Amino acid sequence: MAEMKMPRFMISATGSGCGKTTITCGILKALMNKGLKVAAFKSGPDYIDPMFHSKVIGAKSRNLDVFMLGKETVRFLAAKNACDVEVSVFEGAMGFYDGMGKTAEASAYDLACTCDVPVVLVVNGKGAALSVAAQIKGFKEFRKDSHIVGAILNNVNPMSYAYYKEVIEAESGVKLLGYFPVLENCNFESRHLGLVTAEEIGDLQAIVERLALQAEKSLDLEGLLEIAQEAPALEYTPQNVEALGKVKLAVAQDKAFCFYYQDALDLLTELGAELVPFSPINDKHLPECDGLVLGGGYPELYAKQLAENTVPPKSKTADGLKYSVNQEKYLKVFLEDGNVPIDNSASERAIKTFCLGKKNWMFHNTVNGAQASAVIYSISETAKLNELRPYYYFKHLLTELPKLCDETGNIDSEKLDTLLPWSKELPEECRKPRR
Repeated sequence: MAEMKMPRFMISATGSGCGKTTITCGILKALMNKGLKVAAFKSGPDYIDPMFHSKVIGAKSRNLDVFMLGKETVRFLAAKNACDVEVSVFEGAMGFYDGMGKTAEASAYDLACTCDVPVVLVVNGKGAALSVAAQIKGFKEFRKDSHIVGAILNNVNPMSYAYYKEVIEAESGVKLLGYFPVLENCNFESRHLGLVTAEEIGDLQAIVERLALQAEKSLDLEGLLEIAQEAPALEYTPQNVEALGKVKLAVAQDKAFCFYYQDALDLLTELGAELVPFSPINDKHLPECDGLVLGGGYPELYAKQLAENTVPPKSKTADGLKYSVNQEKYLKVFLEDGNVPIDNSASERAIKTFCLGKKNWMFHNTVNGAQASAVIYSISETAKLNELRPYYYFKHLLTELPKLCDETGNIDSEKLDTLLPWSKELPEECRKPRR
């Protein structure tokens, strides 16, 4: 067991849409403007918000996913990635206590407990007065070890904040560390998986500068730094990684494929892999490689570009990678005749759950850091869009897929087309009854 002094605090909130990422980005930039070296962390699973953090601090933000990584690894990665910085800013996901199912497991609260992080709660103060104190008090006392030590009010004006500050602090027992007013043209837009990605916002740096100026004006930055300094030393167990050999992996990285945990990519490098980025949207050839990593992202938004970018045989190990997308925005990726090994534990779970263990083809949501449930969710949603009954569709797939495999485990793509959600050859039980 080791320990290190790690000044840190977490920005969390009562729920999604309260302004966590906006305020976090403003704080990160404001702290950098003070000359501080800053690290950023995000409560997982979340691929998008860390992209914003990374753009602000100029270094990779890290995901701390208690469910995927386990508590010991989370503490180790927090220490590893904060060893040379002056302050670490954590951002929670969703509402502070929102975890898996009906529990707080893997929530921002769980992460705060795991890494002993003091928490500053963002509360949307629009249209509220004393009720804000009730929210803060309720969140603080919902668990005895909540770690909540401060709060920031969002969407309030300076006069209202000054008027209610004293009574809110007295009633809630929590110090207010400032406010953010409504800022025009500074909000990050959302879509079905969360915020739009940082790469899609052309004036991001200008927005971040405005957020930083507001943070410097209306937040108690010195108070936040005092909270960070008061955080106890972080205890962790060092983990040693030894290289297993040399291998070259092509990693899809563009607007369509951009969901990665940076620590997972770093681990591949530490194990001996050379990572070669490429763009499935723009590149006409795959790089020479021994394997392929296709991360998650928004391929459905770039269906036309992917469909039109047919990759000619170039790589000896990924010969004939083909992108084929139908009008329903449903991406299928076939590794045809390439026999590309996909053996990390996350993809194995996905393949075993949905693709019956075949190693050279898969319907794929994410390879890196994904869970089988992500694949199932993706296919289920597509089934619904095509007016299918997900349970019966999965049942049909799992029954018919093995029949399409030849002795080597390859599947004829034309035969597979008969099983896709928009196929007219699906049995009636897969289709939703007409009303």
